[in-house]
Amino acid sequence: MESFRLPAVAPWDGRCAAEHELGTIALLFDRSCPTGIYAPFDQRAVFENYREVLESGYHAFIESHYGVEQADAWDRTVMEGYESAKEVVKLYRELNPVGFAVTAAYHRRAGLRSVVHEYG
Repeated sequence: MESFRLPAVAPWDGRCAAEHELGTIALLFDRSCPTGIYAPFDQRAVFENYREVLESGYHAFIESHYGVEQADAWDRTVMEGYESAKEVVKLYRELNPVGFAVTAAYHRRAGLRSVVHEYG
């Protein structure tokens, strides 16, 4: 993502964007009409900020910014969430085997065989 725009009409005339004579789409995408707050991202700065995550992983990033205790707490939270998600998927498989089979087939077609193997 290079930028985003928060749609706005200024000065506000009391109407919602959908009722505006330019229309919602024009308000969001017409660069010639300055209707909103345009916010570009400094991609180099974002990359530099998250370089440690990309090169060493989340644990190393959290540890270097917040300490070992917070990094270990994050690891526990991730594992708890993973185990909880596995339980939800198992329950889904038991209660809706047809829906689970359709979902598993979709994941196979999408190349997510590890997900299917994990739960299927």
